[in-house]
Amino acid sequence: MESSHKSTPWWENYWQAFVIAFGLIFLTLLVSFHPVTW
Repeated sequence: MESSHKSTPWWENYWQAFVIAFGLIFLTLLVSFHPVTW
């Protein structure tokens, strides 16, 4: 671990992963419940 370089905190990485996972789940549910014809 380098203390000189300010690395991103663990909660920020966890928040980004949560947002990405939530977005994927939301898109999947949206597509499955609202089938598109294009």
